[in-house]
Amino acid sequence: MKAKLKFSTILLLFCLLFSTQAFAKDGSVIPPQGYATTVNTNPLVDQSWLEKQIILNENDRTWIIRIADLGAMPMLLSNQNGIASGVFTDTAILDAHILNINNQLAVIPADGNETIFNRQTNTYQTAQPGMICQLRHEFSGLLANTLCAQLMSDMSPADITINLNDGYLTGFLPGQQLITAGSCTTSLSGSSSNRISNVTLAASHLNGLVIQPGQTISISQAIQPRTAANGYREAGAYLNGEVISALGGGICQVSSTTYNAAITSGLTILERHPHSMPVHYLPLGLDAAISEGSKDLKIRNDYDLPVTLQAGVSGKNLTVSVVLNESLLQGQTYRLWSTVPKHNVANTYLSTYNAAGQEIAQKFIGTSRYSDPKPKAEGAEED
Repeated sequence: MKAKLKFSTILLLFCLLFSTQAFAKDGSVIPPQGYATTVNTNPLVDQSWLEKQIILNENDRTWIIRIADLGAMPMLLSNQNGIASGVFTDTAILDAHILNINNQLAVIPADGNETIFNRQTNTYQTAQPGMICQLRHEFSGLLANTLCAQLMSDMSPADITINLNDGYLTGFLPGQQLITAGSCTTSLSGSSSNRISNVTLAASHLNGLVIQPGQTISISQAIQPRTAANGYREAGAYLNGEVISALGGGICQVSSTTYNAAITSGLTILERHPHSMPVHYLPLGLDAAISEGSKDLKIRNDYDLPVTLQAGVSGKNLTVSVVLNESLLQGQTYRLWSTVPKHNVANTYLSTYNAAGQEIAQKFIGTSRYSDPKPKAEGAEED
C-alpha cells in the first residue's frame, strides 16, 4: 500500500512538473522567468513570417511595412503556466514606421471619404474635406499586439491587412493654431546663483522637447544625470527631512513646474511623488519631486498629435508651458488645485472646464503628506 502511495505521489509530481513546462519549437524548455529575444531570433516564431508584410490601406493609398524590417524588435518569451507566450518589450522600431506614415498623411488633405474617430464625442464620423488625418495614438500598440498574437500563434504566416478607415484615423483642420494649453510659472526669488544655474540648465533640456502621440517621457532622464560633467552645481536639496548641499540642487522646481503645466494641458501623469517636506514655490499637493533611481515624473501624451514643451528662466521666474494644436482641447481647460484638511496633508484635484468656463468634471488626484523640516543649517536653501 505504501509503495503504491509513494509511486502515485511521484507520478503526480512528475505530471505537475511537466504540465507547467513550456517548450520552444526547437525542444528547449522556456524557464518560468522567461528570457529576452527578438522577432527574428524567437524560437517560437516561424521565420517565414519575415517574408510577409503589414499592408495598411486608406482609400486609394497603401503603406507597406515589411515584417523583416521589424525583425530586431525585442520580445520577452515567457512560460505562463505551461503555455508559451510572448510580448513586445519595446515598439520603437514600429513607432518609427507609424511616424513616417503620419508625416505622409500630414501633407495629404482629406477628400471627405475618410472615417475618423472623434475623441471628444467617442463617435466615428466622416472627415471634412481638407482635414489632416493622422493615425490614432493607440494604433501602434494595437498593431504591435496584433502582430505579436499572430507571430506566436500556430497559423500559417500570411500578410496582415488593415483598413485604416475602420476607426484608426483621427483628424483636424489645418487652419487650427498651435496654442499654449498649460503653463506654470514659479519664483526663483531667494535662490543662490548655483541653484538658478541648475534650474536654468535642467529647463534647457526640456525646452523644445516633442512628445509624440502615445510616447512616455521621464523628466529625470530628460534633464540628464546630475553630475558636474553635465554642468550641474552644488545647491540645496532635500534628504531625510533635512536640507543638504548636493549636485543638481533645485532641479525639483523644474519637475514640479513641469508637472503643473503638463497636467493642466491634458497630458497623462503616470508617476509623480511629493517632496518629503513642503516647498516654497508651490502650494502643498502641487509639487513633484524627482531623485535618480527612486522618484521620477513620467508624462504620457495620449493625444493624437505631438505636443511640445517650452521651458526657460527669465529674471527670477521659471516658466514651463505645453504647446499643442488647439483642436485637441475642443475648448476645454484644466485647473490643478488642492485643499489642506490638516497640517502637512494636501488633497489634490483636477477640474475640467468647457469653452463657456463651466466646470464639467472634477477628478481626485491623490493625497500628499509632508514632514516638518528640521532646523536649516546656516546658508541652506530649499530644493
